[in-house]
Amino acid sequence: VVGSVDVYKRQLEKRIGNFILTHIERPSGRKILKIKMEELAQVVNDTRMGVSRALNSMQEKGLLELHRGEMMIPDAEKLL
Repeated sequence: VVGSVDVYKRQLEKRIGNFILTHIERPSGRKILKIKMEELAQVVNDTRMGVSRALNSMQEKGLLELHRGEMMIPDAEKLL
């Protein structure tokens, strides 16, 4: 069960990463994406709680920084 949870979390992080990449012009350089967690959850077809956990995990990995109503992506190429 733990393994399947990890696989699901990685798939959700990948969906979030793909969403970010499709909403920026170029993957190089720092980017800011304004979106509410509820909206992102709808887009990636998951719960707000699941998205919150995935975003926090991605933040711990240094892939993004979370701020109220937006996220800063220091290097979008790392999401590839």
